[in-house]
Amino acid sequence: MPLSLGRIPFLTDEPVAPVRILALGEATRPDVTVAVHLAPYVSPGDLGANRHDMDVLVATTLHLPEPGEVIFKATTLYGAGPEVFVDGLKLKWKADDFSDVCARRRLAAGEHVLLMDWRGKSHDTDVAIAASGVKGMHVSQPLAGQRGTLMLVLAPGAKRTIARRAKAPQALLDSGLNWVPVGELDTPAADVYMDITASRRSDHPRTPVALPLEISRTESQQARHFLVDFGREVIGWIELDVGASTGVVVDVLGFEGIQEGHWQISQLMSNTMRYTCRDGQQTYTSILRRGFRYLIVAVHENNAGICTIHNIMTRLATYPGMPRGAFRCSDVRLNQIWDFSAYTLRMCSEDTFTDCPTYEQTLWVGDARNEALIHHAVHGDPRLVERNWRLVADSLQRMPIVNSQVPSAWEDHPIPNWSWLWAMGCWEHYFYTGNEQFARDIYPALARQAEFMERSRNASGLFEMKGVWHLLEWSGIDDQDDNYVVAHENCFAITALRATAAMADVVGDPGDAARWRRLADDIGAAVNRVFWSDQAQAYVDSVHEDGSLSTVQSQPTNVTALYAGVADGARAEAIAPYVIQERAGWVRTGSPFMLFFNCEVLVKQGRMAELLRITRDRWGDMLDKGATTTWETFANYLPGGTWTRSWCHAWSAAPAYFLSAYILGIRPLEPGFKRALIAPQLCDLDWVQGKIPTPYGEIEVSVERQPLGLAMRVALPQGVPAELHYPVAVGGPLPVVQGAPAEMSRDGDALVIYLPAGASVTIR
Repeated sequence: MPLSLGRIPFLTDEPVAPVRILALGEATRPDVTVAVHLAPYVSPGDLGANRHDMDVLVATTLHLPEPGEVIFKATTLYGAGPEVFVDGLKLKWKADDFSDVCARRRLAAGEHVLLMDWRGKSHDTDVAIAASGVKGMHVSQPLAGQRGTLMLVLAPGAKRTIARRAKAPQALLDSGLNWVPVGELDTPAADVYMDITASRRSDHPRTPVALPLEISRTESQQARHFLVDFGREVIGWIELDVGASTGVVVDVLGFEGIQEGHWQISQLMSNTMRYTCRDGQQTYTSILRRGFRYLIVAVHENNAGICTIHNIMTRLATYPGMPRGAFRCSDVRLNQIWDFSAYTLRMCSEDTFTDCPTYEQTLWVGDARNEALIHHAVHGDPRLVERNWRLVADSLQRMPIVNSQVPSAWEDHPIPNWSWLWAMGCWEHYFYTGNEQFARDIYPALARQAEFMERSRNASGLFEMKGVWHLLEWSGIDDQDDNYVVAHENCFAITALRATAAMADVVGDPGDAARWRRLADDIGAAVNRVFWSDQAQAYVDSVHEDGSLSTVQSQPTNVTALYAGVADGARAEAIAPYVIQERAGWVRTGSPFMLFFNCEVLVKQGRMAELLRITRDRWGDMLDKGATTTWETFANYLPGGTWTRSWCHAWSAAPAYFLSAYILGIRPLEPGFKRALIAPQLCDLDWVQGKIPTPYGEIEVSVERQPLGLAMRVALPQGVPAELHYPVAVGGPLPVVQGAPAEMSRDGDALVIYLPAGASVTIR
């Protein structure tokens, strides 16, 4: 039965103006664009988002009025894209300047075959190809008497080779294949993404200009291009205020980053819109909410030379929660890192958490677990987190484990790790809020998933699920085959089961709690039996489908073994030194998302100085490269030297959580902050101050290093008592507590000071 989702407030509506606009000069638009929507043909009636099995040929006739070199450009796709043939010869693609591919071919005047051969699995069913270089080029329908410009054939079989070798349109028709026309509705005459990115701009200096923009007349196939910079990542509705004559076209493409002068158009994303003007002054607001930092604005069909762009703005739209948390310290670099991490979370928060504001805007469940912890530290608004976990639970109506993205019609390739992270997130939400009603509501879904895990153990005692995506992060872990049994997936299964057991305790079911803990212990024992290599003194990544053991050891796999408590004793000692710097021969942690768990292991080990170092180094590098939000990957991880795919990704905003929870040092000791821990860790800092939200209000802390020790100020809300861990030298003088009565006791190198709820104290 669906769980109640509660109410979420309306998104913000905040006008944001650009910080600069550059005129880029005149551009020549592509002569030909061939775009096709194939879903109605390859999977008629299918409205889902599962991957498609593509087996189709698509063809058109390309006409050249004169000989010349033709520049072809194709979009990149999720999954296998089509091979493209011109007159029987396959185009050899090279990367272009916009994360796509291009090829050049010298062609004679006359008719030519343009053929796409699309085989393999793909989420996309839309593709576009542009051709430029010969004025007057156009395409036409090879089938006589049929409308549109394209024809196709499904499952061509052995005759595919005949079509691929065709050197003239008639040869396609004589191939014996059953060609049918593609409907005009599925062959759009324009593709804004191609129109902008396949345009050839003149060598015009990037000239700063100001609003209003007076756009001069454009010739046929010409456009005026402008680069609009909002100075930071934004997400919302684009608003144009334009005065123009009828028929003037304003095209817009949004993107996120510029890497060393090179525009990084968001990979696999046509973040575009087109507005065709009526006569006079008018305001247009985009239908879709879009994320970007930069806009390329292209104006064409301005034959009369009457067009003025009076204003361009973004109506910023995010979840309206105001930050209740704060962090400042003596290191400006760390302050900047906290700020841009917190801002990233805002850009990825709407009615749910989303992975990024640009190319997907999707609630990815694994991402959301980390984002929820960051949200608890920065915003402390339980409504958004709870809505996420309730929505995810609802996917169990259709799935044996919760889906990896929700809501979604992509259900044929779940990610078990994301399902396990949901269970962990549910427990953490309860622990931060103390909401027992949420625990009672969500526990049946947690138990249902745990029961499936129990039923899905193989002969070795490990969780095994075939045909799934064993994703943990972007790196070279040996987990890529859908049918492997994977070590890190079993480690996170253990943490999910322990979270489920803890929730069983909350709802008063000790039998279930014992059952899930026993299952977690059994899987942990199996992980140690199967995946530990005495020779390598490390855990290997997977068991292959043929039963053979992987020879690959990776940092992510061994970190998850530490994180889940699978590795203990001598085994933990063998791999613990490699949480940050991997052992020689290991696959290195590749993403800021996975590094979240590396950092969780660091803080469990008390290695706070290393936490600060890695924060300064890895996230500081993003700052040094001009980032305004945290990136999906660290620089130089992707092939070709590209810094990142997504320039705003909340799965990477870990510092906003760790700096607040472990350097400022404020965390709940009991569910709902019925008792709080305050344990600041200055490390090499001179001072740190900030606050953390709780259900009762904010806990405020400031700590300063002084000649005689630490000076601390603590303010607690009513309803929250706290244990303050004050570092004190053995045999040294006890600190003076002013402002509230307090009990004290020693705990190793710390003096534990028990503060009553509502206390406001100064400690020296």
